[in-house]
Amino acid sequence: MDRLVRWLKRLGLTGGLLVLAAYGVFLAYSLPSTVKVHVTGTEIARKDVEGREGKVRTQDVRFVMAEDLEGGPRMFRNQDTGWGWPPYFKFNTGDIAAQAQNLATDDRRAVVLVKYYGFRIRMLSTFPNIISMREVPPDYQPVPWTTLVVVFLHLVLIAVGLGFLRARRDMELTEG
Repeated sequence: MDRLVRWLKRLGLTGGLLVLAAYGVFLAYSLPSTVKVHVTGTEIARKDVEGREGKVRTQDVRFVMAEDLEGGPRMFRNQDTGWGWPPYFKFNTGDIAAQAQNLATDDRRAVVLVKYYGFRIRMLSTFPNIISMREVPPDYQPVPWTTLVVVFLHLVLIAVGLGFLRARRDMELTEG
């Protein structure tokens, strides 16, 4: 019996760590990131997307090609998020595409700060989605305020929840 209790405690710890890791990956995907790049081009690709009830519809997907300041290639998706997740309420895909096209044809090779969310997974052909882009000086260092605030609020909520659980447990121990 004692062995079973120890095994269940370990399973609970392992499960808790797996849930925590999955939540960390979810936050890393959903929260905005930034990178400084040189925009090199744009592209539009047609994709067949399966919708509700198995209906297939054709959708245009815009891409922005860039290279980071060290010369490495970067590629971003440029799609509206609409009212879905993550809640960036992005409805300016055309504006970003025009801005990217102007930057790609500009001879100055301007440094552009791209704010995006998502991951680049080559095996699945997934690309991060651009939220916004703007020209910045080459020595500009962005501060991820949104990420800092969201992580701080999550830590506060976790601390409050753990405090509530501890107080509840202590109350049950004193009553029983």
